[in-house]
Amino acid sequence: PGVEDTHVTLKTTNISLPVLFRVVPLDGVGAEGRVSGEIPLRIGKDGQLQIDNASLQSIAAGKLTYNPTDPPAFLKDDSNAQIGILRDALKDFGFDLLKMSFSGALGGTQKVMLNLQGRNPELYNGRQINLNLSVEGPLQSVLEYNPAGTKITDDVQRLLDKNRTSK
Repeated sequence: PGVEDTHVTLKTTNISLPVLFRVVPLDGVGAEGRVSGEIPLRIGKDGQLQIDNASLQSIAAGKLTYNPTDPPAFLKDDSNAQIGILRDALKDFGFDLLKMSFSGALGGTQKVMLNLQGRNPELYNGRQINLNLSVEGPLQSVLEYNPAGTKITDDVQRLLDKNRTSK
């Protein structure tokens, strides 16, 4: 009785993205750049480790590529134009800003949100693209989830479609 949760916050400074993705390997991910932020951890009375609103942000421009050998199901959906844009953009995405936040119980459900601002030189004549991706599920299968957070506003979608046809 009276045992409280234990709280610890890991402060990260100048973490190399290639090193981060070696620790958390994802098929087809390549990265250049550095991030800093905080990872608040809570150890419950039952010993369960929980991440509470962790946040990492780029400290300078960098590059993110995602070209997996076997893409998750949601990236294979050729009927959804927004997924096609996401897939094409991430093949060679130079970012000016990368923000990543995540929460959830380790070994349980995780919520990961990614905000990228940058460009792919091969897409829309290299114009800036803002990508927001939100996925939720068990950490080991979070990339198999069909993300509801990849919606692009109608105005942005019209602009992208107009630029695509003017190439």
